[in-house]
Amino acid sequence: LEMAMASSLLGFCLALYAPWRWRRRKLWREEGCVTPADYSVPPCDIVVVLERCTDPRNFESVRKVVQAFELELWSVDAVSYKKKSGRNPFGAELMGDGTDGMVQIEADKNFSTPQSFIEEVEREGMALWATELSQEACSLSASLRRRVETNDRRKIALVFGREVDGVSQKLLKAAQERVYLPLHGFSDSLNVSTSVALILDCILCNT
Repeated sequence: LEMAMASSLLGFCLALYAPWRWRRRKLWREEGCVTPADYSVPPCDIVVVLERCTDPRNFESVRKVVQAFELELWSVDAVSYKKKSGRNPFGAELMGDGTDGMVQIEADKNFSTPQSFIEEVEREGMALWATELSQEACSLSASLRRRVETNDRRKIALVFGREVDGVSQKLLKAAQERVYLPLHGFSDSLNVSTSVALILDCILCNT
């Protein structure tokens, strides 16, 4: 419980601090205080994608982080969950009878299958990146360096899976980049909302 509270607090603090820091650096650049040479990575336009999200609390935490960065949130293969009370939790759309029915998670764009999402990414000409903890994945900084070297300016669809089982094999196979964020200490994974906040901070604020 203490670890969960600490993780939520960290995500909340990053959600407040990182967008302010990002906008401050953007303002400095526009005013000529920071030269283009100080920015090693081409501008990143990102869509955050959640796959198979089943926890409405996680979903809403991610939504708040994404909105703080003024980005879009897409959902792939979201699972309806059982409504536990008479109240409509987190503003989600009610399904069924509206009393004891199912609640469907709704994002800016929703895809019922991974294939329909992949087709949309290809249609939009986007780069598909997926987060993963495996030997095939590379560090986020290495992927960003490749983006610099190839001068890749495509919009990034950045996929996050559940902490328990990660991104599906279908999306991993379709991804051009599989990335992870190096962690120190005893944790080998993070809550999805904390992961989203840290990775967006690394891409948008530190690059």
